Amino acid sequence: MKRLNITAVLLALMILCSCGNAGKVQKSDKIYTTFYAMYDFTREIAGDKLEIVQLVPSGSGPHDFEPTAAAIADVTHSKALVYCGSVDTYIGGIKDTAEKAGVRTLDTSEGIELEDGADPHVWLSPENALRQYTAICGMLCEIDPENSEYYKSRLAAAGERIRALDSEIKELAAAASKHDIIVSHQAYAYLCRDLGITAHGIEGSVGGSDPTAKHMAETAQLANELGIKIIFAQKNESDKTARALAREIGGDVLLLDPFESDTGTGSYFDVMNMNIQALGTALK
Repeated sequence: MKRLNITAVLLALMILCSCGNAGKVQKSDKIYTTFYAMYDFTREIAGDKLEIVQLVPSGSGPHDFEPTAAAIADVTHSKALVYCGSVDTYIGGIKDTAEKAGVRTLDTSEGIELEDGADPHVWLSPENALRQYTAICGMLCEIDPENSEYYKSRLAAAGERIRALDSEIKELAAAASKHDIIVSHQAYAYLCRDLGITAHGIEGSVGGSDPTAKHMAETAQLANELGIKIIFAQKNESDKTARALAREIGGDVLLLDPFESDTGTGSYFDVMNMNIQALGTALK
Protein backbone atom coordinates (compact mmCIF):
# COMPACT_ATOMS: atom_id res chain seq x y z
CA MET A 1 0.00 0.00 0.00
CA LYS A 2 1.21 3.51 -0.74
CA ARG A 3 2.01 6.03 1.94
CA LEU A 4 0.10 9.28 1.86
CA ASN A 5 1.64 11.84 -0.47
CA ILE A 6 3.36 14.33 1.88
CA THR A 7 3.25 17.02 -0.78
CA ALA A 8 -0.53 16.69 -0.98
CA VAL A 9 -0.82 17.12 2.79
CA LEU A 10 1.41 20.19 2.78
CA LEU A 11 -0.56 21.74 -0.08
CA ALA A 12 -3.80 21.07 1.80
CA LEU A 13 -2.36 22.73 4.91
CA MET A 14 -1.41 25.75 2.81
CA ILE A 15 -4.95 25.95 1.46
CA LEU A 16 -6.30 25.65 4.99
CA CYS A 17 -3.96 28.34 6.32
CA SER A 18 -4.90 30.66 3.47
CA CYS A 19 -8.45 30.62 4.82
CA GLY A 20 -7.24 32.15 8.06
CA ASN A 21 -7.39 30.61 11.49
CA ALA A 22 -8.20 26.85 11.28
CA GLY A 23 -11.02 27.25 13.76
CA LYS A 24 -12.69 29.81 11.48
CA VAL A 25 -12.85 27.59 8.42
CA GLN A 26 -16.41 27.60 7.14
CA LYS A 27 -17.89 24.12 7.41
CA SER A 28 -20.21 22.40 4.96
CA ASP A 29 -22.85 19.88 6.04
CA LYS A 30 -20.94 17.08 4.33
CA ILE A 31 -19.68 13.94 6.03
CA TYR A 32 -16.64 12.52 4.26
CA THR A 33 -16.01 8.79 4.23
CA THR A 34 -13.05 6.89 2.81
CA PHE A 35 -13.85 3.78 0.73
CA TYR A 36 -17.20 2.33 -0.31
CA ALA A 37 -18.00 0.25 2.78
CA MET A 38 -17.63 3.31 5.02
CA TYR A 39 -19.71 5.36 2.58
CA ASP A 40 -22.47 2.74 2.53
CA PHE A 41 -22.49 2.31 6.33
CA THR A 42 -22.64 6.05 6.97
CA ARG A 43 -25.32 6.58 4.32
CA GLU A 44 -27.37 3.77 5.89
CA ILE A 45 -27.48 5.60 9.23
CA ALA A 46 -27.64 9.19 7.93
CA GLY A 47 -30.54 8.59 5.55
CA ASP A 48 -31.62 11.87 3.99
CA LYS A 49 -30.46 14.10 6.84
CA LEU A 50 -26.83 14.61 5.81
CA GLU A 51 -24.81 14.61 2.60
CA ILE A 52 -22.33 11.71 2.55
CA VAL A 53 -19.28 11.94 0.28
CA GLN A 54 -16.90 9.13 -0.67
CA LEU A 55 -13.23 10.15 -0.70
CA VAL A 56 -11.95 7.12 -2.64
CA PRO A 57 -13.28 7.38 -6.23
CA SER A 58 -16.33 5.29 -7.03
CA GLY A 59 -15.42 1.86 -8.35
CA SER A 60 -12.00 1.99 -6.70
CA GLY A 61 -10.82 0.31 -3.52
CA PRO A 62 -8.70 1.69 -0.67
CA HIS A 63 -5.52 -0.18 -1.61
CA ASP A 64 -2.94 2.17 -3.13
CA PHE A 65 -5.32 5.15 -2.89
CA GLU A 66 -3.51 8.49 -2.85
CA PRO A 67 -5.67 11.58 -2.22
CA THR A 68 -5.02 14.90 -3.93
CA ALA A 69 -4.39 18.15 -2.10
CA ALA A 70 -7.80 19.41 -3.28
CA ALA A 71 -9.54 16.34 -1.82
CA ILE A 72 -7.78 16.79 1.52
CA ALA A 73 -8.75 20.47 1.55
CA ASP A 74 -12.38 19.50 0.90
CA VAL A 75 -12.29 17.19 3.93
CA THR A 76 -11.08 20.08 6.13
CA HIS A 77 -14.28 21.96 5.29
CA SER A 78 -16.59 19.07 6.23
CA LYS A 79 -18.27 18.17 9.51
CA ALA A 80 -16.64 14.77 9.91
CA LEU A 81 -14.42 12.10 8.40
CA VAL A 82 -15.36 8.43 8.79
CA TYR A 83 -12.68 5.84 8.07
CA CYS A 84 -11.62 2.29 8.86
CA GLY A 85 -8.10 2.35 10.24
CA SER A 86 -7.48 -1.35 9.56
CA VAL A 87 -7.65 -0.62 5.81
CA ASP A 88 -7.04 3.12 5.49
CA THR A 89 -3.36 2.97 6.39
CA TYR A 90 -2.69 6.24 4.54
CA ILE A 91 -5.13 8.18 6.75
CA GLY A 92 -2.72 9.70 9.29
CA GLY A 93 -1.89 12.87 7.38
CA ILE A 94 -5.49 13.50 6.33
CA LYS A 95 -6.76 12.83 9.87
CA ASP A 96 -4.28 15.24 11.45
CA THR A 97 -5.01 17.94 8.89
CA ALA A 98 -8.77 17.50 9.32
CA GLU A 99 -8.62 17.58 13.11
CA LYS A 100 -6.55 20.78 13.04
CA ALA A 101 -9.43 22.28 11.05
CA GLY A 102 -11.93 21.20 13.70
CA VAL A 103 -13.30 18.23 11.76
CA ARG A 104 -14.56 15.25 13.75
CA THR A 105 -12.85 11.98 12.84
CA LEU A 106 -14.01 8.43 13.52
CA ASP A 107 -12.07 5.18 13.14
CA THR A 108 -14.82 2.55 12.91
CA SER A 109 -12.33 -0.28 13.37
CA GLU A 110 -11.10 0.97 16.74
CA GLY A 111 -11.32 -1.78 19.36
CA ILE A 112 -11.84 -4.57 16.81
CA GLU A 113 -9.19 -7.27 17.08
CA LEU A 114 -7.62 -8.17 13.74
CA GLU A 115 -7.65 -11.79 12.58
CA ASP A 116 -5.47 -14.03 10.43
CA GLY A 117 -2.29 -12.01 10.16
CA ALA A 118 -4.04 -8.67 10.56
CA ASP A 119 -6.67 -9.12 7.81
CA PRO A 120 -8.13 -5.59 7.51
CA HIS A 121 -11.59 -6.56 6.18
CA VAL A 122 -13.28 -6.42 9.58
CA TRP A 123 -16.74 -5.47 8.25
CA LEU A 124 -17.25 -8.90 6.67
CA SER A 125 -18.31 -10.18 10.09
CA PRO A 126 -21.85 -8.95 10.87
CA GLU A 127 -20.86 -8.57 14.52
CA ASN A 128 -18.05 -6.19 13.58
CA ALA A 129 -20.28 -4.38 11.10
CA LEU A 130 -22.83 -3.70 13.84
CA ARG A 131 -20.07 -2.20 16.00
CA GLN A 132 -19.13 0.06 13.09
CA TYR A 133 -22.73 1.10 12.43
CA THR A 134 -23.14 1.85 16.14
CA ALA A 135 -20.02 4.01 16.25
CA ILE A 136 -21.20 5.95 13.19
CA CYS A 137 -24.62 6.48 14.75
CA GLY A 138 -23.05 7.78 17.94
CA MET A 139 -20.96 10.31 16.05
CA LEU A 140 -23.89 11.51 13.92
CA CYS A 141 -26.01 11.97 17.03
CA GLU A 142 -23.32 14.19 18.52
CA ILE A 143 -22.87 16.20 15.33
CA ASP A 144 -26.59 16.58 14.66
CA PRO A 145 -28.44 16.10 17.97
CA GLU A 146 -31.72 17.41 16.54
CA ASN A 147 -31.99 14.28 14.40
CA SER A 148 -30.55 11.82 16.93
CA GLU A 149 -33.77 9.82 17.26
CA TYR A 150 -33.88 9.45 13.48
CA TYR A 151 -30.32 8.08 13.41
CA LYS A 152 -31.05 5.73 16.30
CA SER A 153 -34.12 4.38 14.52
CA ARG A 154 -32.06 3.70 11.40
CA LEU A 155 -29.43 1.96 13.52
CA ALA A 156 -32.15 -0.23 15.04
CA ALA A 157 -33.38 -1.17 11.55
CA ALA A 158 -29.83 -1.95 10.40
CA GLY A 159 -29.33 -4.01 13.56
CA GLU A 160 -32.32 -6.17 12.69
CA ARG A 161 -30.93 -6.84 9.22
CA ILE A 162 -27.50 -7.64 10.65
CA ARG A 163 -29.03 -10.11 13.11
CA ALA A 164 -30.79 -11.75 10.15
CA LEU A 165 -27.44 -12.07 8.37
CA ASP A 166 -25.90 -13.56 11.48
CA SER A 167 -28.71 -16.13 11.67
CA GLU A 168 -28.13 -17.10 8.02
CA ILE A 169 -24.42 -17.58 8.73
CA LYS A 170 -25.16 -19.76 11.75
CA GLU A 171 -27.60 -21.88 9.71
CA LEU A 172 -25.04 -22.26 6.93
CA ALA A 173 -22.34 -23.25 9.42
CA ALA A 174 -24.61 -25.89 10.93
CA ALA A 175 -25.51 -27.35 7.53
CA ALA A 176 -22.03 -27.28 5.97
CA SER A 177 -20.49 -30.61 5.02
CA LYS A 178 -17.18 -28.97 4.02
CA HIS A 179 -15.05 -26.72 6.22
CA ASP A 180 -12.49 -25.38 3.75
CA ILE A 181 -12.64 -23.06 0.74
CA ILE A 182 -10.08 -21.84 -1.78
CA VAL A 183 -10.08 -18.13 -2.62
CA SER A 184 -8.07 -16.05 -5.07
CA HIS A 185 -7.28 -13.45 -2.38
CA GLN A 186 -7.18 -13.81 1.39
CA ALA A 187 -9.80 -11.24 2.38
CA TYR A 188 -12.42 -13.25 4.26
CA ALA A 189 -10.93 -14.16 7.65
CA TYR A 190 -13.83 -12.66 9.63
CA LEU A 191 -16.58 -14.23 7.54
CA CYS A 192 -14.76 -17.58 7.64
CA ARG A 193 -14.30 -17.26 11.39
CA ASP A 194 -18.05 -16.77 11.83
CA LEU A 195 -18.69 -19.81 9.63
CA GLY A 196 -16.07 -21.94 11.37
CA ILE A 197 -14.27 -22.65 8.10
CA THR A 198 -10.74 -22.14 6.75
CA ALA A 199 -9.86 -20.19 3.60
CA HIS A 200 -6.81 -21.17 1.56
CA GLY A 201 -5.48 -18.39 -0.70
CA ILE A 202 -4.16 -18.82 -4.23
CA GLU A 203 -2.43 -15.44 -4.36
CA GLY A 204 -1.98 -14.93 -0.64
CA SER A 205 -3.31 -11.42 -0.17
CA VAL A 206 -5.12 -8.62 -1.98
CA GLY A 207 -2.77 -7.16 -4.55
CA GLY A 208 -0.41 -10.15 -4.19
CA SER A 209 1.81 -11.39 -6.97
CA ASP A 210 0.81 -14.24 -9.29
CA PRO A 211 1.24 -17.65 -7.65
CA THR A 212 4.13 -19.85 -8.69
CA ALA A 213 3.56 -23.07 -10.63
CA LYS A 214 4.60 -24.96 -7.50
CA HIS A 215 2.00 -23.17 -5.36
CA MET A 216 -0.71 -23.76 -7.97
CA ALA A 217 0.13 -27.48 -8.03
CA GLU A 218 0.08 -27.66 -4.24
CA THR A 219 -3.25 -25.84 -4.11
CA ALA A 220 -4.74 -28.20 -6.72
CA GLN A 221 -3.56 -31.16 -4.66
CA LEU A 222 -5.10 -29.64 -1.53
CA ALA A 223 -8.40 -29.10 -3.36
CA ASN A 224 -8.48 -32.73 -4.45
CA GLU A 225 -7.64 -33.96 -0.96
CA LEU A 226 -10.42 -31.84 0.58
CA GLY A 227 -12.97 -32.58 -2.14
CA ILE A 228 -13.20 -28.92 -3.13
CA LYS A 229 -14.75 -28.24 -6.54
CA ILE A 230 -15.53 -24.51 -6.20
CA ILE A 231 -12.78 -21.89 -6.47
CA PHE A 232 -13.65 -18.35 -5.40
CA ALA A 233 -12.56 -15.33 -7.44
CA GLN A 234 -12.99 -11.77 -6.27
CA LYS A 235 -15.78 -9.76 -7.88
CA ASN A 236 -14.58 -7.10 -10.33
CA GLU A 237 -11.01 -8.45 -10.35
CA SER A 238 -9.25 -10.84 -12.70
CA ASP A 239 -10.38 -14.45 -12.30
CA LYS A 240 -7.46 -15.80 -14.36
CA THR A 241 -5.77 -17.80 -11.58
CA ALA A 242 -9.08 -19.01 -10.15
CA ARG A 243 -10.18 -20.33 -13.55
CA ALA A 244 -6.80 -21.96 -14.18
CA LEU A 245 -7.07 -23.81 -10.88
CA ALA A 246 -10.71 -24.75 -11.51
CA ARG A 247 -9.73 -26.29 -14.87
CA GLU A 248 -6.96 -28.23 -13.16
CA ILE A 249 -9.35 -29.83 -10.65
CA GLY A 250 -12.38 -30.09 -12.95
CA GLY A 251 -14.28 -27.53 -10.87
CA ASP A 252 -16.11 -24.22 -11.23
CA VAL A 253 -15.57 -20.58 -10.23
CA LEU A 254 -17.89 -18.51 -8.06
CA LEU A 255 -17.50 -14.92 -6.87
CA LEU A 256 -17.03 -13.38 -3.45
CA ASP A 257 -17.14 -9.63 -2.84
CA PRO A 258 -15.07 -8.07 -0.01
CA PHE A 259 -17.20 -4.91 -0.25
CA GLU A 260 -14.28 -2.54 -0.62
CA SER A 261 -15.65 -0.79 -3.71
CA ASP A 262 -18.96 -0.34 -5.49
CA THR A 263 -19.19 -3.42 -7.68
CA GLY A 264 -22.79 -2.72 -8.66
CA THR A 265 -24.14 -5.46 -6.40
CA GLY A 266 -25.83 -3.07 -3.97
CA SER A 267 -25.66 -2.37 -0.26
CA TYR A 268 -23.74 -4.23 2.42
CA PHE A 269 -26.74 -6.45 3.00
CA ASP A 270 -27.08 -7.28 -0.70
CA VAL A 271 -23.39 -8.16 -0.96
CA MET A 272 -23.36 -10.24 2.20
CA ASN A 273 -26.41 -12.20 1.05
CA MET A 274 -24.68 -12.86 -2.27
CA ASN A 275 -21.55 -14.04 -0.42
CA ILE A 276 -23.56 -16.30 1.87
CA GLN A 277 -25.40 -17.89 -1.07
CA ALA A 278 -22.13 -18.52 -2.93
CA LEU A 279 -20.53 -20.04 0.18
CA GLY A 280 -23.60 -22.20 0.72
CA THR A 281 -23.08 -23.73 -2.73
CA ALA A 282 -19.39 -24.45 -2.03
CA LEU A 283 -19.87 -25.91 1.44
CA LYS A 284 -22.51 -28.50 0.53
